[in-house]
Amino acid sequence: MNGKDGFKILLAFVCITTSFGQTVHADEVPVDMVERKPAAEPVVQDWQPTPPQLFIGRCQPNADAALPGCKLPFTEPNVIAYETEISCGASRNYLSKEIGQIPAQFRSKRANNPEAHFPDTCIAYALRNFEVFAYENKVGSFASCGGETGFPAKGNLIPCVTQDYTQAIYNSFVDVTDCLAIPQKEILPKLWNESAFHVNTINSTEGAWDGGVGQLTSSAIRSVIMQREAGSATTELDYHLAEMRKSGKASCQRILTQASALKAVAAESKDRCGLLDTPANPLRNLLYMGIYYRTMVEQLTGISYRAGKEQMRDASGNWSEWSATLNSDLGRVIGRSGIKEKLQKLGIQNPSANYIRQILVTLSFNAGQQHALLLLNSYLDARIAEKLTLSDADLDFMNTDTRGLRDVMVGPKDETAEAKKIRLAKLDARRKSAHREPLPIFMRVSQTVGSPGYLSVVSFFRAKKYDRELGANLCTERGFMQHSR
Repeated sequence: MNGKDGFKILLAFVCITTSFGQTVHADEVPVDMVERKPAAEPVVQDWQPTPPQLFIGRCQPNADAALPGCKLPFTEPNVIAYETEISCGASRNYLSKEIGQIPAQFRSKRANNPEAHFPDTCIAYALRNFEVFAYENKVGSFASCGGETGFPAKGNLIPCVTQDYTQAIYNSFVDVTDCLAIPQKEILPKLWNESAFHVNTINSTEGAWDGGVGQLTSSAIRSVIMQREAGSATTELDYHLAEMRKSGKASCQRILTQASALKAVAAESKDRCGLLDTPANPLRNLLYMGIYYRTMVEQLTGISYRAGKEQMRDASGNWSEWSATLNSDLGRVIGRSGIKEKLQKLGIQNPSANYIRQILVTLSFNAGQQHALLLLNSYLDARIAEKLTLSDADLDFMNTDTRGLRDVMVGPKDETAEAKKIRLAKLDARRKSAHREPLPIFMRVSQTVGSPGYLSVVSFFRAKKYDRELGANLCTERGFMQHSR
């Protein structure tokens, strides 16, 4: 999760045909964010009309006739459908037995799901639209486990996206986010980018071994099982489970019935199967991801999770519920760093606390809290020093295209030493002046921890693709990664 997610971004060929039927060139996504895969034979798009019982939903045909709405492997254009064990074959059904052991309240499609703020189409589309070459070519992105301990074995085909598999992920995601008061549509584009919600994704880039739906690293896991306060035996996991028990939410109560999902797991990569192995996962992985999110929010903003709600202490020390629409202040690290006051100095008279929280928490998943804060404060301080102003457009990650930075960020494979020296000199010059450009440009050239431009990938590439393919704000939060006064 903390960086190294090139394999999670887009297909890494110079020119390939994507799963949604478009020809995409490598310069449509920053090259430094893409892990190059060995050439693979294209998936044969051989399909029959989708039976009604497998139909999930439709994509939105693009207004541009040259760009169809979407095209998923082995499915007719603009249709999102489940796969079957028969259509997948034995080589892709390696999770089916364990998925069948997940309790029906998580594995089956719910007739009534009031906790869901988005349809299961969003999950199914991401599951079917990820690393399409893995339908017929074994790659390192999908692993298998022989139990809840041990090291995952890499080299599987993409799992079969059946109804049970999809619903187990969808229902687990909905319950965890609802129970822990996490904005569902803010997390969807991020997790599509990380794992496309697959239970057994693994990323071994630089030895991090990010695992499962939430792509959890050892440091993220330690944040969940560590002591909440010095000298206390209570861990973050203990605390959040206790607060969940105080909540009357049905989502919390369903999670708490699943004892296997609530246990502490080892943080060391040699036991990463603890957050990949089914049937305890995907629920356990998503619960850990949710608690990790809550710890970052609390550390950055002072907003705590209490009895199923977000609460914050007021000036008198009393607890009250925090709301993005009602509260304009943030505490803890963000409050002490004066980000709100800096934005006001730069002409943003009513800074959005929710926007500040959104970009810093999202970036912290990838680059860590310290680097995320350093980047934002450095940008604001440099603009103040030069008496520059800011507009909402300067803070818009959804509509700022950073692809033009590709050539200066990463050189070609055959780059000579002299050419590299020249390119790095240009990059250094660009970094020194980047504070005069919109924040997404600054983040792309200045981020040195994690994946440079991570916020642009989550918003400009993933969230916008959701909007374009499935319809505006069906799977994304309105105003995501955008500041509006």
